[in-house]
Amino acid sequence: MRSPVQPETSAPRLMSLDELARYLGVKPDSLPKLISTFKKIQFPQPLPHFGLYDRKVIDLWLDRLSGITPDGRYNFHPPEFFKIGSRFAPVRQTARVPRGQRSDNTYTVAQAVDAYAAYARTHTHSITRVQWIANATILPHFGHRTIESLTAPEIRAWHEGIANSPRAKHVAYGQPRAYYGPPKTQEEKRRRKMTANLHLMTLKAALNLAFREGKVSSDAVWRAVPAFRNVHNVNARFLTLEECQKLLPLLEPAFRRLARAALYTGARLMELVNLIVSDFDAKAGTVHFKPGKNLNGRHVFLNEEGIRFFAECVQNLHPTDLIFRRGDGEKWRATDPSHRLKDPLREAGLQHMTFHAFRHTYASMMIQAGASIAAVAKNLGHKRTDICERYYTHLTDSFIAGEIRGKMPLLDVHSIDA
Repeated sequence: MRSPVQPETSAPRLMSLDELARYLGVKPDSLPKLISTFKKIQFPQPLPHFGLYDRKVIDLWLDRLSGITPDGRYNFHPPEFFKIGSRFAPVRQTARVPRGQRSDNTYTVAQAVDAYAAYARTHTHSITRVQWIANATILPHFGHRTIESLTAPEIRAWHEGIANSPRAKHVAYGQPRAYYGPPKTQEEKRRRKMTANLHLMTLKAALNLAFREGKVSSDAVWRAVPAFRNVHNVNARFLTLEECQKLLPLLEPAFRRLARAALYTGARLMELVNLIVSDFDAKAGTVHFKPGKNLNGRHVFLNEEGIRFFAECVQNLHPTDLIFRRGDGEKWRATDPSHRLKDPLREAGLQHMTFHAFRHTYASMMIQAGASIAAVAKNLGHKRTDICERYYTHLTDSFIAGEIRGKMPLLDVHSIDA
């Protein structure tokens, strides 16, 4: 890391190898060997023609390794998985594998997780959750084990142990971890079981990839461990039209525009945050969302009010400008809506909710207005309709019941029976 002896201002902008060694606080003789090792973690190259190292580029590289974002804030998400060390060395495997079956008796869970991380980094939108789950629960328990040595009972015990463990608290950066009490109420137990299912799903995904690549001979061990059933909360929090009209005026203007966009499109927060002016097509009345969480891009159709709203938002903006920004001009962050909703909800007399509730509100309003499950699922970006059916089928049933009771003619046969 940077030498505490030399202030940053005393170091030259362009540094030779010896000056770089002094700046990093290492011996000049050992630096060339270290650089060859650092190349695996994208150590900056010297400038062409000059053959000197740019101090500011070196500083950015050090900040990235330290978990500091370009704006100077700590990033709580590790940039990479930590490397497999001696404590995750392969364990000697004595079990024999049937002849003719592909297998690697020395392939560990930690290696499978690393391979899955590399796969997920290419094929999915974000692997932050995978990183934290692996580092928090999977690697400490199974990282040193070979996959062939795993048994269904120990995976099941690990899965159930997560469900019975207390939930971790959010603490300041660098502080020791703290926990709430063990789950007591039915709702707390349901949430812990959902968390345990998520961790089990991540473990299975890594092991399944190892099985598909022929690293292990069978996947029967982890297939024998089922997830907890009936733990998904299908009572999605959403607002009525009257509650929306009561809440929106209480939001600050920039946040109100973001909330209205969610109510017109049903989009996720980060999808709206990354919208640019060219994504809105006024003639077609659509908003295009680029591939995101489910890797599928989509065009969302707007009603007349939504078209007018987006047309006002993009006025005097360049086609590459972001449509929605905070009041200070900065880009919205994932953590921004939480504290901006707290006071308006209390003032409006509404229960706590997250920004994602606007997405549920959009879907519920569409279905109660008579839209089909397939149309709502398509606008929400779901590949299948089962997710919409899980959350909104009861709204469909109430709509059908209202249609039948309001439109089916009466037989009026009381006089005949009399």
